[in-house]
Amino acid sequence: LQNLLKLDKQQHEAFVLSSKNQLATFADKINILQEESQIKDKDLQSLQHQLINCQIEAFVLQRCLLDSKEKSTCLGKECEKHLVASRLSENLLSKLEKENLGQEKMIASISEDNKKLREAILMAWNFLGIKSACMSDGTVHEADCQHIFSQIVEMQNFLHNTLDENHILLLEKLVNITFLQQLGHQITVLNSEKNAVSLQYRTVNEHLLALKSEKNELLQINEKLTQDFFASDLREDNLKSEVDNLGKQKFDLIECQKKLQVENCNLVEEKQILKKNVLKLRNEIQLLEEENNALFAEVVNLNFLSLTLQKFCAERARDLRACSSDLCSLHDINNNLEKKVAQMIQKIGVIEAENMILKDSAIKLEDCQDRLLILQDDMDMTRNVHGQLNHQIEQLCSEIETEKSLMIQKDLELIEAKQKLKVTEYENMKLYKDLEGINTKFDEAMHVRKELEERICTLIESNLHKDKEIANMQEANQMSSTDINTLQKKLVMLTTDKEHLISELTYEMRNYEQEVARLWNDIHFSSVHVGIFEEKILELIGECESLEIIATVQRKTLEEQIILHNACFDELKQKLKPLESESESLKAQLNACLPLVFSLESSSAALEHQILSLVKHHGMDYDSTHDSPMARHEHGKSFQGPHGLFEDANKTEVDPFLRLQKLQVRVEALHKVLVEHWDILNQENPKVNPKSEAVKIDINVLTPEESLGEEEVQAKSCSIMEIEENVRETSKHPELQSGGAESSNRTDGLMMKDIQLDHASYAVRSGLNKRDRVKNAENDHQMPKLWETAESDLNNQVSMAPSVTTDEDMDFHQTEAVGEDMAQHLSKLVAEKEVGVDKLKVPRKVKDSHRDWNRKLLECLASDAHRLSILQKSVQELKRMLENSEKSGPSTNMKYDTVKQQLKETEETISHLFDINSKLTKKTEGCHAPGSQIGEQDEVSNQRRRVSECARRGSEKIGQMELELQRIQYTFLKLEAERENRTKAADGKSKVMLKDYLYGRRESYRRKKGHFFACVEPKTVGD
Repeated sequence: LQNLLKLDKQQHEAFVLSSKNQLATFADKINILQEESQIKDKDLQSLQHQLINCQIEAFVLQRCLLDSKEKSTCLGKECEKHLVASRLSENLLSKLEKENLGQEKMIASISEDNKKLREAILMAWNFLGIKSACMSDGTVHEADCQHIFSQIVEMQNFLHNTLDENHILLLEKLVNITFLQQLGHQITVLNSEKNAVSLQYRTVNEHLLALKSEKNELLQINEKLTQDFFASDLREDNLKSEVDNLGKQKFDLIECQKKLQVENCNLVEEKQILKKNVLKLRNEIQLLEEENNALFAEVVNLNFLSLTLQKFCAERARDLRACSSDLCSLHDINNNLEKKVAQMIQKIGVIEAENMILKDSAIKLEDCQDRLLILQDDMDMTRNVHGQLNHQIEQLCSEIETEKSLMIQKDLELIEAKQKLKVTEYENMKLYKDLEGINTKFDEAMHVRKELEERICTLIESNLHKDKEIANMQEANQMSSTDINTLQKKLVMLTTDKEHLISELTYEMRNYEQEVARLWNDIHFSSVHVGIFEEKILELIGECESLEIIATVQRKTLEEQIILHNACFDELKQKLKPLESESESLKAQLNACLPLVFSLESSSAALEHQILSLVKHHGMDYDSTHDSPMARHEHGKSFQGPHGLFEDANKTEVDPFLRLQKLQVRVEALHKVLVEHWDILNQENPKVNPKSEAVKIDINVLTPEESLGEEEVQAKSCSIMEIEENVRETSKHPELQSGGAESSNRTDGLMMKDIQLDHASYAVRSGLNKRDRVKNAENDHQMPKLWETAESDLNNQVSMAPSVTTDEDMDFHQTEAVGEDMAQHLSKLVAEKEVGVDKLKVPRKVKDSHRDWNRKLLECLASDAHRLSILQKSVQELKRMLENSEKSGPSTNMKYDTVKQQLKETEETISHLFDINSKLTKKTEGCHAPGSQIGEQDEVSNQRRRVSECARRGSEKIGQMELELQRIQYTFLKLEAERENRTKAADGKSKVMLKDYLYGRRESYRRKKGHFFACVEPKTVGD
């Protein structure tokens, strides 16, 4: 137990020692950890300080990044602009490369055309039998040309020799023909003698000789048939040989025709090639114009870029270096462009030299063509001679055949005579036996003869067919010769056109050379300007930075002000819209009221005139009414009538309210005068009272106390608005003036018939009963027809008047003029109506209306003649101006020809209109007054209608001619202005003062040259 206790103690002591050691180690560890924690705290504090510093740095970096982003955006914009400029330069380079390719293609096509022309010349020389060794060097020597001409001369001499030989052969043939004719005459004499001898011989031996003669004839026929057979064989051989010769000739002619067709095709191809060359030259001109425009745009773009560089190069010096590098690249591009322009000028010189060579070759080809035409004429002569020779040969063959047949007959007759003498007795016994055999042989011979005749017919038909073919060939040759002549004429026309185009091209090439030189100077000046701008940009950097700060401040203030102004502007717009609608409605109402006021004034003037005529007719004293308002109005104006009212309206501004007040005063005065007049009449004649009630009712209708109904007012206002619309349409469209005149006639008729005072005044003056009143109403119904004819003539005059003012002035003044003429005419017609009804003398009024119609129509025709003379003078002036412009220099624009053609057409139409005008004046002067019969009146009215319709159409055509002449004048002036601008652009020199770029330009110079940059729209990326 003690041992155990000792062990336990030892273990406990060991454990305590170990625990103490552990505690010491733990304390050491804790100290170490505390130290480490303190160190870590210090590290944390340092890290916190570092984090704060990092955050500050991050904030600073963010600000720097924002600044760098802004700078990068600015740089990106500048880069985009530089990219746009580079793309534009690339596009220009691509365009120039395309143009170079096109010109190279043009050069290749021109070289191909030269090769084709050389081949054509070689073909012509081969056709003439000349060797083509002279074309190996590409040039034509004088020795070769002389050799060609010598061969052509030899061919001509050979043709002349052949013609002489043919003439000699013709003479020989004529001699042979005369000799054969003499032989034929001798043969006829011998035949007559032979017939006499045979008759004597037949009378002696009738029976025996008949049988012998039959036998001999059969034998002779057999022999003759054999001989004819052999002769036919020979003839067939000869005909075959002739057919072969004709076939060869036909083949030769066909070959010649083919050659001519080939030549014609070559000529047509040459014509097409020339047309293509002309089109190519025009395209070249257009391309050169486009090149000039592109160069001009490049110059403008370079100037625009230089101005933009002033703004953008003021930010950073680094950007200036980039811009300087870009400018260096642009200088390289300009140098390349200058080199390309020089190459183009050299190519143009080469093309001009080739064109000169082509002209020389074309002249030589024309000479060859003339000689070929001469050769063709000679060939035609030889063909004609050959045809005549063939015809004569055929005649000779036919005569020779007849002579051969006669000779054979003579030989046979001699043989017969000998046989008759020798074998008369011997053959008498054999005749009967041989008759059957002879008959069979005779049948066979007849069969053979028929076959030979059929063969001869076939040969004759074949010869006729060949003759027809030869005639057709001759016709085809004639057609080909006519085609060749037409082609030659076309070639002449083409040569003239080519010369004209060449002259135009030379003129335009000179202009283009001048423009290229001017552009070269501009480019040189632009390079100088760029260097000066680079120096000035460095000076403007500091100023631009200060200006940018000021601009940002001002921009903000301006944006705020703009926002305020926009808000105010929107409010004002919203307020203005209802005011504008109200003003438009008020204007429409005023425009509708003005014609009503004019019509009321005209009707009131007519009423005043009628009332005064009534008062004068009944002898009323003026002392009672002298102090009335109407009298005062008359003394103030001395009764001017409606025309005076309208003159006042034209002189002063139109105030409808004042006019209505005046009308009210005048109507009240009229009412007072009428009441006084009726009182006087009642005092004089009390019997009139029951009859005057209707008149009072009509007068009360016109008093201002009682107003019209709404329907009547609307109807009248609608009619007046229709009049205004018709007048405006006729003023704008001269072809619709006749319709406007008819509508005005209708409205005037309505206004004339609405005057209700005429019937009443007539009833009061005459004192008739109701039946007489009805009759007079019928007469009154006939009278407005005369008034309407007079009004239509007047409206035709108004429509025929030449339009000179503008559309708005025209509408207003035409409505006023129509109102004035209507009012005057209504007052005159009312007065004429009263006089006519009082005196009941309608025929005299018809004569007066006829005289008025003649007078008005003659005045209208005289005005048309005056207008035509003015048009003719203006046409002559235009022609003179065209001639002066042509004398000053050749016009390249084709519109001058169209202007000339239009002037010719207008001159012809003016002369035609002069003739029509003179005829119409003669008709109107010869138009007599209508008689008392109805048929004569209808004829005269129809004649008047036709003449007035012709006059109206003539005036419309004159108006159209005036408009056409104005259009021609405008086009001519436009062409002259274009020509002057072109000459100024060619003659002008671009001079720039160096002091303007060093010390700045003046404001006046900037104002003058401001449109130079404003006329160009900068290209975007999408373009």
